Amino acid sequence: MMASHGINPTMAHHVADCDFEKQPNSKWGIEMGLSYGKLVEDFYTGYLLQCKGWKSIFCNRKRPTFLGNSPIDLHSSLNQLMRWSVGLLEVAFCRYSPIAFGVKSMNLLQGLCYAHLAFSSLLSIPITIYAFVPQLALLNSASIFPKASDPWFLLYIFLFLGSYGQECLEFMLAGKTIQRWWNNQRM
Repeated sequence: MMASHGINPTMAHHVADCDFEKQPNSKWGIEMGLSYGKLVEDFYTGYLLQCKGWKSIFCNRKRPTFLGNSPIDLHSSLNQLMRWSVGLLEVAFCRYSPIAFGVKSMNLLQGLCYAHLAFSSLLSIPITIYAFVPQLALLNSASIFPKASDPWFLLYIFLFLGSYGQECLEFMLAGKTIQRWWNNQRM
């Protein structure tokens, strides 16, 4: 069937075999293709390409190009999240760390953005602490939030409104409506 369309079956099998990295003196995975050795090859490859001076653009198409697939149950979701977290921390603490190497290789803001993503799994520690502090404060009859008459209350309100305002602005800059942002907040 393939020969009738002019496709050489041997060549098709060679291309589909995908063993380029196993060939002698191959630069695949080092200088070409995905950069192997990390759990998050896509992040690591994009990061290293940006460090080498490649430019990228954000393509936000009206019609989704890749719908992809996602885990179907909680166990698979948690495993995937753990792999991503470990992989991002692996990049964060490698010799090409976004804090040390990335900031020198690209502009400061871009390096800090990569660092923010690479170190983002460390946020699980304060989030876990914040999950238990209100219950402990409630059991001990202690207040963790400032009273409305306290001067620190203004800082709390500023941070609270600033966080929501930033997220609303990001929604609107992405072409979404305030109604959609509000629906997202209610979830």
